[in-house]
Amino acid sequence: CDKYDTGMLFISTDYVFDGKSDEKYTENDSPNPTSIYAKHKLEAEKIVLETVDDAIVVRPSVIYGWDVVKDNFVTWAYKELKKGHSINIIDDQYNNPTLADDLADMIISLIENKYRGIYHTAGSECLNRYEFTLEIAEVFGLNKSLVNPIKTKDLNQLAERPMKCCMDINKITKVLKRRPLSPIEGLTEMKNQLENKREGKR
Repeated sequence: CDKYDTGMLFISTDYVFDGKSDEKYTENDSPNPTSIYAKHKLEAEKIVLETVDDAIVVRPSVIYGWDVVKDNFVTWAYKELKKGHSINIIDDQYNNPTLADDLADMIISLIENKYRGIYHTAGSECLNRYEFTLEIAEVFGLNKSLVNPIKTKDLNQLAERPMKCCMDINKITKVLKRRPLSPIEGLTEMKNQLENKREGKR
């Protein structure tokens, strides 16, 4: 960055927090990562902020959208429900799902307006994965009865996940002059994109 006189934008994660607080996490709260992945993300944040003058660190959460190399949570759930498959979804992990397109807009706004520092670039609503999946089914007209709630302990996940990572988005809202999209708004945007794509093929 010094050599080419440029800044750096680093995409981190909400998982830098341990998810043990009942309050929304702000950019001023102290991180406490519990997994190797999150610990490495936090270490990278520190290196970027300490060594690059024009550095931006963004912390999105549960990124979803179309045109991905591999399925994200939404595209996976959509495909399974579309096939009529029953799916088990945890109801005790809370996050702010973030539409990839909206995340891109947030990042562009930060860069164009020459902001610096840490920003929580997450969706505007915190909900659990089961609630989110029901919204996926609702927006795309899929069968909600195929979605079964389970607990995190039922999955035997190797890496520990924070249980309640609700992000405060006031700082990025001031930058955007609007709040980030809610899950319903983001999913509706995905539905519109899908319909527009289908119309384009006709």
